[in-house]
Amino acid sequence: MTDKVTIEGIEDDDITTIDNKLAIQCKYYEGTEYNHSEISEAIKFLLMDFAERKNSGSKKIKYMLYGYYSNGQEKLPDVIDVSFLKSKFLTHKRKDKNTDKFVIVKEYELLELTVKDLEEFLELVKIDIFQKIRCYL
Repeated sequence: MTDKVTIEGIEDDDITTIDNKLAIQCKYYEGTEYNHSEISEAIKFLLMDFAERKNSGSKKIKYMLYGYYSNGQEKLPDVIDVSFLKSKFLTHKRKDKNTDKFVIVKEYELLELTVKDLEEFLELVKIDIFQKIRCYL
């Protein structure tokens, strides 16, 4: 088997090798300061794929999120723990459809993921927001 690259598969680029699959998400915002909200949607989609694979018994894959921002990268810690993942990437305020009130949405609860599941996800995901290259093939 040869390596295979799929553009716009699970993520921007999916790379399949003989023994592994890697989904890569790229964000290039040269004129934007990094804030956690800049990548939270991408993290949510990676987590959704993880949850779908977990629930279906499919083989787990690795995830990479590359990004480039003009500044603000120091806001992202070198090591992300479950608490940080939950509070900075997976908990959002959204306007309730039927009222003018806001509700707190916890993506990990909607996906019925445990702390152990989130720890496993963090072992499979790498975030690098210092990439100065544009992500395309």
